[in-house]
Amino acid sequence: MTLRTRLMILTILGLALTMAVWGWIQLRALDKILIEQQIKTLTGLADTVRMTSIWRALTFIPLTVSAILISLPAPGVSPMNGRN
Repeated sequence: MTLRTRLMILTILGLALTMAVWGWIQLRALDKILIEQQIKTLTGLADTVRMTSIWRALTFIPLTVSAILISLPAPGVSPMNGRN
């Protein structure tokens, strides 16, 4: 092999190795960014679900109390026959 061929092979192998290392670094960085975005999304979703649950609980309590009060007989009326 001539010196020119050896230098060409060495240059190509060096470029291939450099591209492989650079690609590996980029994949790791993009994976980290993706994981951070997934954490933010899941945290936001958890907050939304938690707030929805709290909202449902807060709106359920007055409705339950209202239903109980509506179902109670009027003062002075017997709950069995509707008369005193």
